[in-house]
Amino acid sequence: MSTIAADLHKREVRRTVLERLEEIQSDRTTSEDVRRDAENCFAELVGQWAKNDESLIDAAIVKLRGYIRCDWNRCDLVRALIRLNRRDDKIITPILEGLEKVGSWEQPDLVKELLERVETNDRRVLSWLVRQLRKDFSSGVQLLLSQRVREQLGDETVFAVLVESLEDATTPTASVRGGVSELLHGFGQTVLTQPDGRRRWARFLISLADHGNAYAREWALNELVELVPDMVQANEDINEIVQTVLRHAGRERDDPRQAPAIHYALKLARMLGDKKENIKTIVERLMGFRVAILGPSQVAQVPSLTRPDFAMIRDSFNSLSQKHALVYKPEDLERYHNALWAHVGTGSHRHFVILAGPSGTGKTKMAQIYAAAVLGFTNLEELNDSNHFRLVSVRPEWTDARDIMGYYNPLAKEGEGEYIATPVLELVLEANNQKDAPFFLVLDEMNIAHVEYYFSDILSAMESGAPIKLHSKTIEIKNERSNEVLRAENGEVTIPENLFITGTINVDETTHEISPKVLDRAYVLKLSCDWELFYQKSNLKDLSKDKFEELFGQSGVIRKTAEIMEKAGPAFGYRTAEDIFRYLLNGKAESSELDWLFESKILPKIKGSDTERLKEALGELATLAKQQNLTNTLRHLEQMQKDLDQKGFVKFVPM
Repeated sequence: MSTIAADLHKREVRRTVLERLEEIQSDRTTSEDVRRDAENCFAELVGQWAKNDESLIDAAIVKLRGYIRCDWNRCDLVRALIRLNRRDDKIITPILEGLEKVGSWEQPDLVKELLERVETNDRRVLSWLVRQLRKDFSSGVQLLLSQRVREQLGDETVFAVLVESLEDATTPTASVRGGVSELLHGFGQTVLTQPDGRRRWARFLISLADHGNAYAREWALNELVELVPDMVQANEDINEIVQTVLRHAGRERDDPRQAPAIHYALKLARMLGDKKENIKTIVERLMGFRVAILGPSQVAQVPSLTRPDFAMIRDSFNSLSQKHALVYKPEDLERYHNALWAHVGTGSHRHFVILAGPSGTGKTKMAQIYAAAVLGFTNLEELNDSNHFRLVSVRPEWTDARDIMGYYNPLAKEGEGEYIATPVLELVLEANNQKDAPFFLVLDEMNIAHVEYYFSDILSAMESGAPIKLHSKTIEIKNERSNEVLRAENGEVTIPENLFITGTINVDETTHEISPKVLDRAYVLKLSCDWELFYQKSNLKDLSKDKFEELFGQSGVIRKTAEIMEKAGPAFGYRTAEDIFRYLLNGKAESSELDWLFESKILPKIKGSDTERLKEALGELATLAKQQNLTNTLRHLEQMQKDLDQKGFVKFVPM
């Protein structure tokens, strides 16, 4: 047929093609020769689409539809299809139906090439192409979200293609899900800067929640809820978002896979409070349990003390940590989550995790952000005001249980006596009042005092389940609600199953060692800085990308210093790195200033006995100081090396 197309006049080609079509259609056999002839005929027609009239192609579609069933992976045919800009269902639909029957696509390079060219704006064709990259789904999404493609197709078309692609795509792996989430989130941030951006982004997310797969639905619901505070502040209509979240929450009784939607409905109701009183009634009806929409100092109850879905917690945690410019290793978050909930449902009351690591690695913030994610708060201010959370800074002078559980003061109330409650005791009593909801206690810098001195009663109570005896008299306590509980319990209090305790510790000479008794009853999670993750995720680079690259990139001086010091023990955290960056950004970014910053922020952390690791670290730091022309730093390091050789011990001494 290619010979005919090359040699004959257009009119003769048309007549010849139609005659051949009639011959094929009149042949009622199903031989492979006839089918192959039909496919070849059609492929030639499609391949010459731009040169032939559309009525001829329409005729070919109608006459050959029943014959064309195999080998739809042919490159020439697919390339021709992508060149189409027609939206005629009569033509596009049978072609796509044939393509879908093929199964998995075996030519990813061709798919990427076609996506990069974007020779069609037909949504069904584009979404089909993205779906073909099953093994590299995020690559297809990334191509689709590129600036050039978006400018060519328009955001509305891109939105629709993403929905269709995620709706039918094979469930992506965790790494692909993370990549797609990041791409979509970045895309959303760009859209939000455009006129009417929030409304347009919300419309896309609603469509994604309604039509996407389970992963896409959960991601979209989370993003929708995150939009609400800004929309409320701007007095924009949020009714469609509210109805979408509650609609999905209402399906959870019939479809357990929709379970995360309940979390987002609760989060939404709590976020809006009495600004949207109608939500309270709707949520109560859908969930079948009371959702208390109270003031900012209280939190809505959860239906039961069950282990929350990690994926749901992870998304909320990541969103909050990003707001606070913090980065955490994904495996650290998952281990923390699993450790806290390991004994739930076993009858044990021992939910105790110790977060260890250098100062500035975000130990305290990790515990706070995690609690906020579980309780459904969108910021730490609401968390700190709630009665489900307490952050308590341990004091060096704490020596016994009275410092943490309170004490009886016989001289109070003009000699009548009074029990002085502590924030820890009040949280424990509140947790006993609501045993179906989680409560979180964070003891900051736990080992600044001897842990076993002030914490032994709680350790024993967690282990045995036995109550802690506070007093033996009928006395008043400052908090009225606590007073009622203490009276009812005869001055005793138990550590309930719904209390989750986290302690943070620094390991340096200013703190006490943790005793084996404490370590035996806790999970210990050591946090360290992931400088590659910090470099990738930190929002500091937006302030000055060049300076950030110079300091924290693969060969950045601060990053190299941190890696050297971590080998020797006296590591520093993200806080020190951020302090250095912000100082240089706002001051003179000269080597003399960096030299002073090393003296001020880094060298004082170096101390220890004569070890090969410490010697090696001092040598590497000295080499780095020479390379960077840090003269004062180099002088200090050379003196430290001498002290280590002569005295067997080293610490920073200002000169």
